[in-house]
Amino acid sequence: EQAAELLEAVSQEEYFVLLGDINTVCKSTTDADYVNIVKPFVDKGYNLSNCTEEHGFLDTWFGGTDLAGGVHQQTDNIITSANITIDRVSVDTIKADANLGLTIDHLPLVSYLTIN
Repeated sequence: EQAAELLEAVSQEEYFVLLGDINTVCKSTTDADYVNIVKPFVDKGYNLSNCTEEHGFLDTWFGGTDLAGGVHQQTDNIITSANITIDRVSVDTIKADANLGLTIDHLPLVSYLTIN
């Protein structure tokens, strides 16, 4: 439901960058979360940083704060309007150094964008 509400909200904008925890688990374009949550944005012509053939299916969540043993999932995404190109995408794994005492459960998803 939230994805549909977000899709409706951004459809009113000429330029937008939507980012955050999209709560998806998709390792391919045939997974249910891709079909039901991610694909509607693709169908509207928007660009995605995660869960794509172009940029990959990037793990950004560790299923809790145990960075050593958590379940990795592709929950985060950066979605842009069609007129903002996503050039490069990476996950900042340096921030997840358990030896530093960090208790984060999401890794930063980094995208380089070009406004057309």
